[in-house]
Amino acid sequence: MNRKFFFPIVAALVLAAAFLSCNKDNGNNDGNNVKLLHFELDHYGNNTRYEYDTQNRITKITGYSSNGGTTPYRTQTLMYGGNNLIKFDDYTLTAHSANQLTYSDGRSTHTFELNSDSTLAKVLSSYANGWISEINYQYQNGNLTKKTDELLNGESHRVSTSEYTYDNMHSPFLNCKTPKWWMIWQISGSKNNATELVVYENGEVFKLIFSYEYDNEGYPARSFFGELRTYYSYDKWPGRKI
Repeated sequence: MNRKFFFPIVAALVLAAAFLSCNKDNGNNDGNNVKLLHFELDHYGNNTRYEYDTQNRITKITGYSSNGGTTPYRTQTLMYGGNNLIKFDDYTLTAHSANQLTYSDGRSTHTFELNSDSTLAKVLSSYANGWISEINYQYQNGNLTKKTDELLNGESHRVSTSEYTYDNMHSPFLNCKTPKWWMIWQISGSKNNATELVVYENGEVFKLIFSYEYDNEGYPARSFFGELRTYYSYDKWPGRKI
């Protein structure tokens, strides 16, 4: 992988992905006041806003660029039926069993195999351009520790492996109740915050180091990746149940 493309992409994606979680923990806030990540602002001035339903599940993610415009550059919406996620943007969910789900939007299809705790075990994806991918996930102590991604297109075969190390502090989405498998697929979640990511690809090794400043309840207030910073703001919802 070309280094000039690798690091900007990882900086944008992994910082948000590596430490977000929906796992339940003992980090209750002010009795029944539930603390949820509402807003994050990155080093470049781009911001992301999260909206939730009364069950603390994400219903909308909206991203705005640093140019100050009121039109979002990305919007993701989630719809629920009872306790289940039934639609994500243009993807409609098909449940084959309790541990196997499929999303398809007509251009790509993703089949998810779940563990007994609803975390992702494997994702199989096929795309209209002929590419096929398989991603396998491994966990330890509530954290995603290893992800192996294989990408195939005819005789072309790429394999990359990501390994994570964590702190012992609360993740920003500690009290989020969005299904774990979706969070891992879209945001990549673990109970704690990733402090190191090592990526192995095409015979090369890339190591990324992250650090954090925490608020008085042990949640990240700021994260750091070299000179890049991300700021986090939370809301507390009285009367909500953890």
